Amino acid sequence: MNISARASRNIRLFYVYNFFQDFRPYAPLGILYFAEVSGSFTGGMAVFGIITISAAILELPLGVVSDLIGRRFTLLAGSFFSALSLIGFALSTSYWMLVAGAICAGVAGAMFSGNNDALLHDSVKAVGREAEFHDYLGRTASMFQIALATSAIIGGFIGNFSLRLLMFISVIPQVVTLLVSFFFFDIPAAESGEPDQRANPFLHLGKSLKLFAQNPALRRISIASAWSNAFGEGGYQFQAAFIAGIWPVWAIGIAKTLGNVSAAISFRFSGAVIKRFGMLRSSLFGRIYGRILMTVAVTWVTRVSPLLMSLGGLMFRVQSVADGALMHREYSDEQRATMGSISSLLGSVFFALASVLIGFMADRFSPRLSFLFIQLLMVPPIIILGFQHRLNAKSGKTSIN
Repeated sequence: MNISARASRNIRLFYVYNFFQDFRPYAPLGILYFAEVSGSFTGGMAVFGIITISAAILELPLGVVSDLIGRRFTLLAGSFFSALSLIGFALSTSYWMLVAGAICAGVAGAMFSGNNDALLHDSVKAVGREAEFHDYLGRTASMFQIALATSAIIGGFIGNFSLRLLMFISVIPQVVTLLVSFFFFDIPAAESGEPDQRANPFLHLGKSLKLFAQNPALRRISIASAWSNAFGEGGYQFQAAFIAGIWPVWAIGIAKTLGNVSAAISFRFSGAVIKRFGMLRSSLFGRIYGRILMTVAVTWVTRVSPLLMSLGGLMFRVQSVADGALMHREYSDEQRATMGSISSLLGSVFFALASVLIGFMADRFSPRLSFLFIQLLMVPPIIILGFQHRLNAKSGKTSIN
């Protein structure tokens, strides 16, 4: 099989792989399960924080591993730890067992971070479609949301009966993901257009950090993306606690499904939206739209509030794809996965802090006030990107505006 055929196979496999990777029936009720085992919202949200702390510790070294020893090996190892983490969660009878599962999930996240997008980028570049990378990224990433939407309904009904059974069922798709990962191929550096940088990993990492430090646009975009994703993901994981006060537990999966369907639509058409309005404008509008919608949903709480929250996904994924495309445009080819891990490292640190803060606010006050607090903390990224948009307009970089 020639390189072009292998690259095409990788692209097709990402649709299947991404679906099973995020087919997680427990996801809509994860905070309820973790809070039940740990005894508080703070402890439950801390599990998500431990995942990102573990990932943060390994972000850079595993980003280097991906660039130096191969994307396929890193993806396969990450799939193994992802399955192991779900087994740990399902067997948890104490907080420390949750911690063990969270650490395994963090290892998996660190291996996937930067690596999977880099493998997709290598594959797209090898078939001569690099200019369409953001479109491929959006379409393959839409499978995450389709999987979450499909599994959320299942999770809502099973979780209403037994949260632990729900966790055991969630192990199955992770095992399928591990099997699928064996069928990927590495794309040699010469074929993807990237120089081979395997001789000196320390020089490789140092050069990546230097390029990141010397690129103010990349720093601003990365900080804004990491900040908003941290509180956005924290809010998403905590939604079940808020919705449980409005709808019955079995209906939470329906709200999550609607949100995931919205996000899948957003992912699928993100390429067209970005092409029409530009990367930076799409990123900015997505954030403003989300803040308005979520603020209305939690300020005037009614039975419609969960539905309003689910509509937030219509622009959130356009925003995330635009962020990813903006950052990849600033990366150098030879350090692409490593620089991706540097950007993701910021997100891991921010999320670790955000998750504990969200849980503490909910325990101290209420889930509703915690959500309002999140909306306030997601305003600074809009200001940062607005400043970058102004700089681009002055310099004539209209292609990304």
